[in-house]
Amino acid sequence: MAKKCIFYVLLVILLVAMLPLLCGIVAKKKCRGLVELVNLSPLIETRVIRYDRGWFSSHATLELFLNGLDISQDFRRLVVYTRIKHGPFAINWSRFHFVQAMATARFVLSPEQSFMLKRESDYTIATARIRFKINGIVKLHFTVPKFTHGSDEQMVTMDGMQWDVVFSKHYGTVVSNFSFLGATGVISGHEFSLGEIKSDYRGEKEANGLWIGERILRLKSGKSKNANGHGITFKNFFLSNSIAAAGKNVVNFALAATLDELAINNMVYGTNNLNFEVTNLNKKLLGDIQKSLFSSAIALSPGSIFVELLFSLLGNGSEIKIVNSNSYTPWGKFSLDANVMCDISPQTMGWLATLASSKMEIVMKTEKAFLLYVLEKFYKNISSVGDALIPAIKSRETLDDFAKSGKIFSDDAGVFNITIEYKNKQMLVNGKPLVISVK
Repeated sequence: MAKKCIFYVLLVILLVAMLPLLCGIVAKKKCRGLVELVNLSPLIETRVIRYDRGWFSSHATLELFLNGLDISQDFRRLVVYTRIKHGPFAINWSRFHFVQAMATARFVLSPEQSFMLKRESDYTIATARIRFKINGIVKLHFTVPKFTHGSDEQMVTMDGMQWDVVFSKHYGTVVSNFSFLGATGVISGHEFSLGEIKSDYRGEKEANGLWIGERILRLKSGKSKNANGHGITFKNFFLSNSIAAAGKNVVNFALAATLDELAINNMVYGTNNLNFEVTNLNKKLLGDIQKSLFSSAIALSPGSIFVELLFSLLGNGSEIKIVNSNSYTPWGKFSLDANVMCDISPQTMGWLATLASSKMEIVMKTEKAFLLYVLEKFYKNISSVGDALIPAIKSRETLDDFAKSGKIFSDDAGVFNITIEYKNKQMLVNGKPLVISVK
């Protein structure tokens, strides 16, 4: 009996002793999975150049390259030194944890990079703490401390940033909270400042690779000014967008944005709102586009391909809606509601044919000064005559003609109500055919 007890005790001791080694094997696999996830981005390339797995802990060295920067490869390279403590029991960060593993990573500059950024002997620019939990959840806490780069003529000060991410379901579900504390600086005589940025995201990856979920972005303020005092300022920018399943093969996309105040060269735009929705998008095509956005050809060189991709998503019956969107411009208030219904599948007809065969209805409310401003800009773009007064004259003539013919009309407050319809390849303004003279 005593021998059996000794045997079982030794067996338990052996199993407990083996657990850190087994957790280390699992942790290595999880770390490589995290590297593969990072490498999906065209902006970052990560390589594991060394991984030493021990019994109770491991050490890894990685190279991280920042793509898309017009500097030599040596200055785009960061070295990441990582220490991984194996589970199932770990004491770190002033707490006891029951985990598969816990990792601490330091992102380190080379001496040349540190000299270029004038950081003296401070080579560590960021740290990350990663916890691989027993239930498969991975928690990441990434921190960049405050730093200043450059001299008085060329100086940037960043107040720091923090990023918390929770992965689950084998990196198939993500909850992300990002916080950028702000930045100020002077570059080539341009002064700028950027207020606090917060971004929250919750998403889940479907079987076809499409990520569905919701993102919320808040930007407190921003300012840019050149030596002549010209520039841009804005306050309280808010944006939310979501992709939600609407059926077996389709999803809906929605976006809402608000900007409390925008000033461009002292021209002040008041509250600006945009509410945008696209329904019945092809789920498979949208998933393919999300994947292609991670390719350097599109992400680093955007162009007309985005127009092609957008219209390729609009299947038969897809609908684009703009609801209760408005802006308080220096020339008066402008509001817009729009609805576009696609009737022909663009996969067979092409996006130009899709647009031409669609039905569109736009309802605008605008003050006279803003309408004249838009018409004047239109005539400036199409006019070949050098006389600067012609666009203003043509704008007033066009507006008067529209008003006399009943194509547009204003209410008692002087606000013009305009309904533009496009159907059967004909454009109507308040129910009457649209004809604009360009002579």
